[in-house]
Amino acid sequence: MVRLLAMIEGVAARIKIFGLKDQIVGGFTAFHGEFPNGSFMTFCKRDRLRGFEELLRHPARVFLTDFHPDSEQSRLLEGAGKTVVYAEFPRQLLGHFAGFFEKPKIGLRSLLHNGSMILVGDNVSIEPSALIGEGTEIHSHVTIYAGVRIGQRCRISAGCVIGAEGFGYERQVTGGWVRIPHIGGVRIGNNVEIGGNTCIDRGTLADTVIEDGVKIDNLVHIAHNVLVGRDTLVIANSMIAGSVRIGERVWVGPGTSIREQLVIGSDSKIGMGSVVVKDVRPNTLVYGVPARESEESGQR
Repeated sequence: MVRLLAMIEGVAARIKIFGLKDQIVGGFTAFHGEFPNGSFMTFCKRDRLRGFEELLRHPARVFLTDFHPDSEQSRLLEGAGKTVVYAEFPRQLLGHFAGFFEKPKIGLRSLLHNGSMILVGDNVSIEPSALIGEGTEIHSHVTIYAGVRIGQRCRISAGCVIGAEGFGYERQVTGGWVRIPHIGGVRIGNNVEIGGNTCIDRGTLADTVIEDGVKIDNLVHIAHNVLVGRDTLVIANSMIAGSVRIGERVWVGPGTSIREQLVIGSDSKIGMGSVVVKDVRPNTLVYGVPARESEESGQR
């Protein structure tokens, strides 16, 4: 149980409170989730609400939302024992409020590796020459090969394989295939998060690079020699082929495939399920099979 007034410390300048000013909050759950009692806090966007009356009927007591009540609605909220925590961009505050009720991490233990204190789960394999920064979490069944460097405060989810050889073969004169040796590594910056069962291959000669702040979802494949720029998001089931260069703050939608050797410009957005077969200009939206530039590009 946490007092709402204590929860808003540090973010008071970014919010406004309507209705009952002082609440005891027993938990944080989804808007359409289960509410064992009415003391729970929840999140909802204005465009998902079916009118103000839905807040009055809802079992939660506290709402984090971009719905801005008027003075009469604020009085009704107070009379009903409810509170609206208004923020222009409420999703940005989800982590702050939900963090008061975050479940404790399970199955992680401290490990001193090459002078850095990291957290690891069960059945983690880290080759001795891999370098891992302070405060990084490596969850169960992760494999990290030699030549991998991971920065500080990263999160590597269960089942990831980082630094395995890429898929590189050259046809022989006789018609068979010979494997190209991969002697590069993988370089991952600070504050990077990598979802479960994602694979990031080592470079052929130079490193595969994931820059600071990148967030990668589950079941993503990043091939050899790829560069993913700072603060880019790569969503689930995406495949980025060899030697692709992705700029900063790019959004790679779910199920996207990007052909080898392409350049994806900074601040661009690739729609869900797209197959990208040519370079993408900065600050553009592309989608489809094959991916084409949207008429909305440049207006965002």
